[in-house]
Amino acid sequence: MISLTTNLELRDLKLIKFQYNSPQSGKFESMEIISSLPMGAEEVIEMGAWRWRSTETEFRTLQHEIVLI
Repeated sequence: MISLTTNLELRDLKLIKFQYNSPQSGKFESMEIISSLPMGAEEVIEMGAWRWRSTETEFRTLQHEIVLI
């Protein structure tokens, strides 16, 4: 049995499901985002994409600059 308790303060949450073309595989992949931002789905997806790119770029930079002794 699964019990789900909701928080009325979070009732403005939106579940956004979308597909994108993955540069690594060249195939369409699915993603889901839960957001409480007061903007449309496209804006939330674009903001998430920029955030994801910057996080991945920073991780890649750190990964290549760390030298193990």
